[in-house]
Amino acid sequence: MRIEQESQALVFKRCAIVCPDGIERAGWEMWACGQRFARGIDKEELEKAYLRLSLPPEPLSYHWRSRPRLPLKHRGRKIENNEREADFL
Repeated sequence: MRIEQESQALVFKRCAIVCPDGIERAGWEMWACGQRFARGIDKEELEKAYLRLSLPPEPLSYHWRSRPRLPLKHRGRKIENNEREADFL
Protein backbone atom coordinates (compact mmCIF):
# COMPACT_ATOMS: atom_id res chain seq x y z
CA MET A 1 0.00 0.00 0.00
CA ARG A 2 2.74 2.44 0.97
CA ILE A 3 4.77 1.63 -2.16
CA GLU A 4 1.72 2.32 -4.35
CA GLN A 5 1.17 5.68 -2.64
CA GLU A 6 4.82 6.65 -3.09
CA SER A 7 4.88 5.60 -6.73
CA GLN A 8 1.78 7.73 -7.35
CA ALA A 9 3.55 10.73 -5.83
CA LEU A 10 6.43 10.31 -8.32
CA VAL A 11 6.29 12.41 -11.47
CA PHE A 12 8.49 11.72 -14.50
CA LYS A 13 9.34 14.50 -16.95
CA ARG A 14 11.36 14.27 -20.15
CA CYS A 15 14.70 16.07 -20.13
CA ALA A 16 17.99 16.21 -22.00
CA ILE A 17 20.99 14.79 -20.18
CA VAL A 18 24.52 15.86 -21.13
CA CYS A 19 26.85 12.90 -20.58
CA PRO A 20 30.48 13.30 -19.49
CA ASP A 21 31.62 12.70 -23.08
CA GLY A 22 29.60 15.73 -24.21
CA ILE A 23 26.84 13.82 -26.00
CA GLU A 24 23.30 14.93 -25.23
CA ARG A 25 20.82 12.09 -24.62
CA ALA A 26 17.11 11.91 -23.91
CA GLY A 27 16.37 11.06 -20.31
CA TRP A 28 13.98 11.47 -17.41
CA GLU A 29 13.73 13.73 -14.38
CA MET A 30 11.99 12.19 -11.40
CA TRP A 31 10.12 14.52 -9.11
CA ALA A 32 9.03 13.34 -5.65
CA CYS A 33 6.75 15.48 -3.48
CA GLY A 34 7.35 18.57 -5.61
CA GLN A 35 11.17 18.32 -5.55
CA ARG A 36 13.49 16.95 -8.18
CA PHE A 37 14.92 13.69 -6.86
CA ALA A 38 17.14 12.53 -9.70
CA ARG A 39 17.83 12.46 -13.40
CA GLY A 40 18.57 9.38 -15.44
CA ILE A 41 18.07 7.52 -18.69
CA ASP A 42 15.89 4.67 -17.36
CA LYS A 43 12.61 5.24 -15.48
CA GLU A 44 12.74 1.87 -13.72
CA GLU A 45 16.22 2.49 -12.30
CA LEU A 46 15.16 5.88 -10.94
CA GLU A 47 12.13 4.34 -9.27
CA LYS A 48 14.25 1.53 -7.75
CA ALA A 49 16.70 4.08 -6.35
CA TYR A 50 13.90 6.11 -4.79
CA LEU A 51 12.28 3.08 -3.19
CA ARG A 52 15.64 1.81 -1.88
CA LEU A 53 16.34 5.17 -0.20
CA SER A 54 12.83 5.81 1.10
CA LEU A 55 12.11 2.42 2.69
CA PRO A 56 13.50 1.82 6.19
CA PRO A 57 16.42 -0.62 6.42
CA GLU A 58 15.77 -4.15 7.59
CA PRO A 59 16.55 -4.67 11.28
CA LEU A 60 19.79 -6.43 12.12
CA SER A 61 19.67 -9.66 14.04
CA TYR A 62 22.38 -10.39 16.60
CA HIS A 63 21.05 -13.77 17.63
CA TRP A 64 23.82 -16.37 17.89
CA ARG A 65 22.12 -18.70 15.40
CA SER A 66 21.92 -16.04 12.70
CA ARG A 67 25.63 -15.22 12.87
CA PRO A 68 27.95 -17.16 10.58
CA ARG A 69 30.08 -19.77 12.24
CA LEU A 70 33.86 -19.81 12.21
CA PRO A 71 35.14 -21.70 9.14
CA LEU A 72 36.71 -25.09 9.73
CA LYS A 73 40.18 -23.96 8.66
CA HIS A 74 40.35 -21.54 11.63
CA ARG A 75 39.36 -24.09 14.24
CA GLY A 76 41.99 -26.06 16.13
CA ARG A 77 43.42 -28.97 14.17
CA LYS A 78 43.31 -32.52 15.44
CA ILE A 79 46.57 -33.99 16.79
CA GLU A 80 47.43 -37.47 15.61
CA ASN A 81 48.72 -40.11 18.03
CA ASN A 82 52.15 -40.08 16.35
CA GLU A 83 52.55 -36.36 17.00
CA ARG A 84 51.64 -36.77 20.68
CA GLU A 85 54.24 -39.48 21.13
CA ALA A 86 56.91 -37.38 19.38
CA ASP A 87 56.27 -34.52 21.83
CA PHE A 88 56.98 -36.72 24.83
CA LEU A 89 60.19 -38.26 23.45
